[in-house]
Amino acid sequence: GGGGGGGGGVVGNTEDGDDDDDDRDDVLSRVLSGEIMNTLSDPDLLAVEADTYWCLTSLLSGIQDHYTADQPGVQRMVLRLSELVSRIDGALASHLRSQGVQFLQFAFRWMNCLLLREFNLRCVVRLWDAYLSEDGGGVGAAAGARGFEEFHVYVCAAFLCQFSGEVRGMEFDALFGFMQSMPTADWGDGEVEILLSQAFVLSTLFEGSDAHLIGGGGGGPG
Repeated sequence: GGGGGGGGGVVGNTEDGDDDDDDRDDVLSRVLSGEIMNTLSDPDLLAVEADTYWCLTSLLSGIQDHYTADQPGVQRMVLRLSELVSRIDGALASHLRSQGVQFLQFAFRWMNCLLLREFNLRCVVRLWDAYLSEDGGGVGAAAGARGFEEFHVYVCAAFLCQFSGEVRGMEFDALFGFMQSMPTADWGDGEVEILLSQAFVLSTLFEGSDAHLIGGGGGGPG
């Protein structure tokens, strides 16, 4: 999968060497700054507009119930996260329950915004690149399901468990504030690669094992 190896995705493989890393950084910087848009003529933009729109709608079709009434897709992901964390870090899940913190209170935003508010844009591009790789080029309803729904939950679980020690030492007020402003301002590719690797391990262990997960939870939204 694209998440585990940290490469093979749309942006590029970070293990191809320093030259490839520099090229990738240069292209990404030009994309994020908008500079690359200035190199395209109006006819060029018109030529790719329809294809770009199709790609976006194809991606969103896999997660469309995330943004419909009551957002059942987002709630489903939050529940799965609570069950997963209860399995892999029971002490953390137990501490959250003891402090009266429900997963829905902090993880809803993680699912709804796909971690856009937790990471800088550069990190988000790397994350989403891995998600697109996990989708394996699917189209239609399946295009966004694998990476942006399923693998994203494993990323969130790995993300939360990275801070298990700090969180278990906090009481409600400090804990809730910490969850609303995770210390990721200085994160870069290195931290994201570790996060993706941890998420890939979790997905390998638990993917397709819903029956195994359900029943071990209790830390889910109430």
